[in-house]
Amino acid sequence: MIKIKLETETGEFVQYVAIPPFKTLPDVITWGIRTFIFSSAIGYNEENKPVATYKEAFCVAAILEWKDDINYIKKSEAITDEPILVGDDKHLHGLPNNLDEAIDDLITFYEKDLPLIIEMTEDTFSSSSHFGAGMFIRNSWFLWHQEPNTKYPSWPNTRPPLVKFFNDLGIFHADDMSAIILVSTYRKVHNLPIDLEGQIEHYKEFWKKQGFKDGIYKLDNK
Repeated sequence: MIKIKLETETGEFVQYVAIPPFKTLPDVITWGIRTFIFSSAIGYNEENKPVATYKEAFCVAAILEWKDDINYIKKSEAITDEPILVGDDKHLHGLPNNLDEAIDDLITFYEKDLPLIIEMTEDTFSSSSHFGAGMFIRNSWFLWHQEPNTKYPSWPNTRPPLVKFFNDLGIFHADDMSAIILVSTYRKVHNLPIDLEGQIEHYKEFWKKQGFKDGIYKLDNK
């Protein structure tokens, strides 16, 4: 096996991983749903052995085929009543603005897997989705927007409406946002009460135990 180094776009260390011993290194590495591109930088590890470095690239998965899903595409483009944003804020157009829209989009994303989700427990669905659909929506819906170390030059400067929706409820951590979206989606599929207030209280209690007096995670809260 070949040991390679994964870094963010700005050069922060992510992880050492192993790939099969190719004669020619691949151009692209996928790790979970994160995508890394060969940076042409060969460095040396602590054992003084050459290690190829791959830098993370912002990537969006195509989940709909244009001709067959034209009605859904039209719906996505009409999700918000706001005018189409320009400049770097064009990335926000078509993204969900609130929890209801996020649930609808995620149900569409999971459409073919709904029979499997119906058979899962809530805990199993949440834990199994955290690094799949959860990571996808955290990255593609810019839920990390307030975290300076996770921003990329291609990200919008404007706070996404979905992030603002959660911030107004006292939820600031991207993992908490995605977890609430996943649990709420599961409950809607199962015709259960979403209990948004209860979910919010759960995370506030967690952050209180981490030293945030008001139970709200913020970078400048300590």
